Amino acid sequence: MPTDAKTPAKKPKKATASEASAEKVPTGKIVGESAKKDRSAALRSRIVGHEDIDPRNLKAHALNFRKHGASQVTALSGSMNDLGWVKSVLVSKRTGTIIDGHARVEEALRRKLPSVPVEYVDLDANEERKALALLDPITEMATRDDALFMKLLDSVKTEDEDLTKLLTKMAPLKDTGEISNATPVTTEILQYTPDVFFPSTNKWGIPDLDPAMLYDGEAPVTTWPESDLQGKPQFYVYGEGGFDERVTGKILNFYTEDWRFERIWAETVESIAKIVPLRPAAFTSPDFSLWGDDPLAVQMWNIYRARWIARYWQAAGLKLIPSLATSTNPACYEFAYDGLPKRPSLMSMQMRAGGYKDRAQVNAVHSEIAELIERVNPMRLVIYGVAARNKVESTLPGGVEYIWAQDFSAAWFANGQKMKAEKKAANLMKLG
Repeated sequence: MPTDAKTPAKKPKKATASEASAEKVPTGKIVGESAKKDRSAALRSRIVGHEDIDPRNLKAHALNFRKHGASQVTALSGSMNDLGWVKSVLVSKRTGTIIDGHARVEEALRRKLPSVPVEYVDLDANEERKALALLDPITEMATRDDALFMKLLDSVKTEDEDLTKLLTKMAPLKDTGEISNATPVTTEILQYTPDVFFPSTNKWGIPDLDPAMLYDGEAPVTTWPESDLQGKPQFYVYGEGGFDERVTGKILNFYTEDWRFERIWAETVESIAKIVPLRPAAFTSPDFSLWGDDPLAVQMWNIYRARWIARYWQAAGLKLIPSLATSTNPACYEFAYDGLPKRPSLMSMQMRAGGYKDRAQVNAVHSEIAELIERVNPMRLVIYGVAARNKVESTLPGGVEYIWAQDFSAAWFANGQKMKAEKKAANLMKLG
């Protein structure tokens, strides 16, 4: 290393690795923590404003490479219905060009909204292209903690049908977690292997339900945790509470997201061993989702699974309320009613409050019930989801007694209101 010319030369000592590295750094360059701090201090905000803008005045970027399919558009529409605006559209202040939020602007134009929330950034043309290329791909690089994601999904409640479909498809296909504290049960069911084939009189092999093991008691009109029962039967939604004495005497239903009850298919024996000792009054057929745009083979598979589990649980000694499940594709009618017993005392189905947004959806529910009456002819049909009543009741076909049942969201709210009222009354008594 060069030395001061006025100082006698000395034998250079061997430099350490860090010293050698430092000697190679050109003057003026900063390394290590000081360099990080310098770069952090140099970061500048490119955000220059926020404003509500007429979507007709915004320009799509000519190089926007993202394509928005029908499923994404319907999910986005459901999200906007449920949440409103929670994210601004990112726009270049210099050009009025959209950098992020093209689908939201397209949805706003479809709805003829007067304005959209905009966040302006000051970027030149090259920086616009760079932001367009990097924003979404960097987000997509994130990995997922499945356990935490399942916990998040478990806490999400929505009545919007499009969002429900999205959440169902986002969730893992199968919950492989074991059911804890499963109690051994001595019943005929444990003599079956999980891959048993039950008798079937239809060409698809969809199991025939056992008419001798159908529930014919009073229909439930409330759902746990609603507390004002007055001795009436009550629904208990699978996955919305623990498996303990709360299940006893109630009618277990599966009107919730599919991922919550996938384990009853994946772990058949373990599941039934957990449920039977709790002595529920009855259960509804598992309500695996049928979507009209899914292949008919997928829809038939979900009908098969629902019938198979229902028949398996009947063999374990549990009474069944058969559940109606179809899709908006009438072609599914060819198999959706197979395996159902003729003229049952009671059947059930779900109607989502967020559904039936247009005449086509209302007509679809009329069609599926008319087909049910023609093919199965139940005496009573309990509809889980009283919030949908005012949308569809006047259009429902005759020939069956309709009974409207409160859903879990309404029960949770009602129970919360009662608890607040009781707490308020107790506080007033203390003050008095």
